[in-house]
Amino acid sequence: MDPDVLQGVPVVTGTTISVSSIVALVCEGLSEQEIIARHPQLTPADIVACVEFQHAGSR
Repeated sequence: MDPDVLQGVPVVTGTTISVSSIVALVCEGLSEQEIIARHPQLTPADIVACVEFQHAGSR
C-alpha cells in the first residue's frame, strides 16, 4: 500500500491493479488464464497473493 498509488488502496506490487479488483474477478469465476489475459503483467503467484491478502484481512 502506497498513499501515492490509488490513494493507498492495496495493489499488486509494481502495478496499479488493486487487490480487490483481482479478488472480484476470482469471485466472478474467472480462471487464472482469463485474469492474466486481462492483466498480462500479473503472474499466477500474484493472483494467489491477492486472494491470500484478502482472506487474511477478513479474519
